[in-house]
Amino acid sequence: MRYNKSLVAITALLASALPFQAKAKANVDVIIDLPSIAILNYVSEVTVTIPVDVFGNFIGGDTAGQARAFNEGQQSKNATFDGSGLQADFDISVTQPSSINFSAVNLLLKNVWAVRAIHDNNIAVVADRGTGTSLENGSSKIEVTAVTNPGAAFSAPGLLAPKYGDVQLTLDLSDATTNGEHSATDPTYLLAVNLL
Repeated sequence: MRYNKSLVAITALLASALPFQAKAKANVDVIIDLPSIAILNYVSEVTVTIPVDVFGNFIGGDTAGQARAFNEGQQSKNATFDGSGLQADFDISVTQPSSINFSAVNLLLKNVWAVRAIHDNNIAVVADRGTGTSLENGSSKIEVTAVTNPGAAFSAPGLLAPKYGDVQLTLDLSDATTNGEHSATDPTYLLAVNLL
């Protein structure tokens, strides 16, 4: 009997000393201090092909193959004799298309950048002209006269779902005389992310 009492006492002592029998618990607070950070993804080379029908629809007028025709009204002139034949000298006034300023054509490049960020205030993506604003094809030239981000500042979207954005170019087509690709060796526009 004495042997059984000792065994019970040893078992009780061991059971009380083993850690898996502990009942204590503690609450722990974790604090993580994140920095402000922005991640900019962007398209490093943008090639825009303008199909003839799209450019033609932009210009307007009557379609004549790859040409566009505009009626500039009626004129009446008297013929003269120039020594070898008759001629009538008309004075056409080029007024059409009146809705387009070819020295300031806007081209919107949609979804050419994306930003993911952690920040406690707004974020602005600034687009500005680079050093390669004269896009050339031989003697033909397209001048990029302005570069803007048409979007407003935005709150930080976090690190999973980016905020997508656009860049708008203003093109001067005054010296564009040749079809085909016009390009520059230096960057045409620059992007910067500002944590406000």
